[in-house]
Amino acid sequence: MGLNKHNSNLGEDFIKVRSRRKQDICFLNVDLEIESALDLQALIDAFGEDVNVLYHDRLENGNDFASFNLHLDYIENGIYGEPEKIISSFCNLVENLPYKSRKIWDKCIEKRFDIGFESGNTENSFNTVIKNEIVKLIADIGASIVITIYPVLNYEIKRKEKL
Repeated sequence: MGLNKHNSNLGEDFIKVRSRRKQDICFLNVDLEIESALDLQALIDAFGEDVNVLYHDRLENGNDFASFNLHLDYIENGIYGEPEKIISSFCNLVENLPYKSRKIWDKCIEKRFDIGFESGNTENSFNTVIKNEIVKLIADIGASIVITIYPVLNYEIKRKEKL
């Protein structure tokens, strides 16, 4: 829940205060999101401890949906902060799925790498490159790329001062 939308959950001792902190645009993470008419549990099990399951449930349309990011071990091995390496690692996991799980993957309706950025509030520009080799890996496993830009939180939570 974003702080900008929900003020009532702060409790009576806290308030939202506009932040004056400057923040440059920055890369956050890559999530893998998949949607299927089939049950995704076998695929999730095949990914095992290499991924964190962020969300897994049935959608209103009856399809199964799951969202993942890479497990902390990958981050500790130096790929955090590098979208290409994260995507490459995900592609490697997909390419090495057991036959039955790969069939589920191949039948997914949606397979997308959601690359997240925080928008920033400075005049600095930002760019990142997804090289053709990575785009080919993504295409080879039948996935797409989504870019999500999250707003910078313009508020901080502070304790109310006693009058």
